[in-house]
Amino acid sequence: MKTHDEPPSGLARLFQIGGMALKVGGSLLAHSTGNLLKGGGGIEPEVWLKNATRMMQTLAQLKGGAMKVGQMLSLQEGLFPPQVIEVLAVLQRDIKPLSFEKVEPALRELHPHYETIFNIDKVALAAASIGQVHRATLLSDNSPVVVKLQYPGVAKAMNSDFRALKTLLSPFLKLFTEMELEGIWEEIYRQLTRETDYELEVQYQRQFHERGKSDKRDGMVPEPLEVLSGRGVIVARYLPSLQGRSAIQQAPRELRNLWGENLFTIIMRQVLVHGLLHADPNLGNFGFLDDGSVVLYDFGQVKEIPREMQLHYRAIVRYALAGDLNKLQQTLYTAGMKDMKHDAPLPKDFIEDHLRVMQPVLSGETTTIDSRAGMVAELMALGQKYWDLSRRITFPAGIVFIQRTLVGLLGNIQQLGPTGNWGGLLRQILKESEGDSAN
Repeated sequence: MKTHDEPPSGLARLFQIGGMALKVGGSLLAHSTGNLLKGGGGIEPEVWLKNATRMMQTLAQLKGGAMKVGQMLSLQEGLFPPQVIEVLAVLQRDIKPLSFEKVEPALRELHPHYETIFNIDKVALAAASIGQVHRATLLSDNSPVVVKLQYPGVAKAMNSDFRALKTLLSPFLKLFTEMELEGIWEEIYRQLTRETDYELEVQYQRQFHERGKSDKRDGMVPEPLEVLSGRGVIVARYLPSLQGRSAIQQAPRELRNLWGENLFTIIMRQVLVHGLLHADPNLGNFGFLDDGSVVLYDFGQVKEIPREMQLHYRAIVRYALAGDLNKLQQTLYTAGMKDMKHDAPLPKDFIEDHLRVMQPVLSGETTTIDSRAGMVAELMALGQKYWDLSRRITFPAGIVFIQRTLVGLLGNIQQLGPTGNWGGLLRQILKESEGDSAN
């Protein structure tokens, strides 16, 4: 895998973030004001495209917290026009690793004589926003493992990156929502800083691994090796799988059907049953096996769902499946999803339109979910249809990563293009979760 130059640090990062924000914000404001003066509305697609490209190029070079925020923005389909989402989606793939010499200090600090423990491949197997993965062999038993190494200085830069982006992007985001954003920023910061804690990540990976061992419906997870892991380093058993959009889409339909059903089941059980969610829906964080199993990788983004919030999600799914518009409207309002300007429930036509788009998942009939179904695109289109209302909608900050994951799940399933009885699966999972609630 081709390596990339080490990202800038300190003031250089701040200047690059500031320069990007000034160019993007100034360009969008100028075009928006110009169109209003001309009697038009909105911003042309080519303007969005140019500015999204500016953002992507800067954030990709910076890596760390800056890049992570960009990745999160790329999954907010309801917030930005499709031109922005498409360009920022590049941040979810094609990430260039650093040379091994740049990341070796983390390994050397934890294991001063790591050469006596591993035979490590110095060419990265994969790279992400805050670290990269190398294959290795344990010299004690010749078993294959993977070693995840954090980029140098990324934890320190995370705080300054976040604060700079928050300051510079908040006015930009106000173009799209009237909602008070402080709670959202706090939730993002909380999750971002947890992602640099590799010791916490190992604990989560162990939980998910044990859960998958006891119930195959929860997917397969590489076993972490806690005794070899620590600050800036995670060592886990090597669990290879099929990855990559093109490779997956070329697999037989029968396999893609199984993968789609299993991925859907894994994530919805995490939300409705377990209350512990793998909250980074990048397709590269999932692998697929010949027996239909799904492998989960990378546990830096895990969302612990509070019990009350989980009960709200169960009720939302229950009433959506039943098509009970009145109870669904009231549940959404009780959960804090409402029109903040009037402190009112979301309009029934708004909810009904969303239920219509989600029918392939709710109907209980066997349906195919692929790009032709266009569910994610239709949800984005509803954001444009209800633009004024969407700007007034408020919701609990704690659902940001849950919603991000659920929309990402739909997008991943669309890429698999599977056929299944999604409503039937959802009913089974809901029934199981309600049995758990009675205990």
